Amino acid sequence: MFIGSRYTLTNPDRSMIGYESIVVKERVLSRTEERVRFIDPGEASVTVTAYCYTLMCLVDGGSSAEINEDEFQEEIMSGYYDLTGWGE
Repeated sequence: MFIGSRYTLTNPDRSMIGYESIVVKERVLSRTEERVRFIDPGEASVTVTAYCYTLMCLVDGGSSAEINEDEFQEEIMSGYYDLTGWGE
């Protein structure tokens, strides 16, 4: 998803987010998580940083909401929201 993208709810019975319409206005880094991955047992390791984002959105025609990007992405991939447009 990207700034200015608009989405419409297609499956209200399944959605945990539940807004009829969502317009993404801003994408904000909310936290980072560092994870250690071991290449071989007893050998070198690599630290991987995961970035977690919050979407600042206009919902249902004008209210504002903060939506977790990963949760929203899951709902889009599950078919609960459709992309209906983009741009300002």
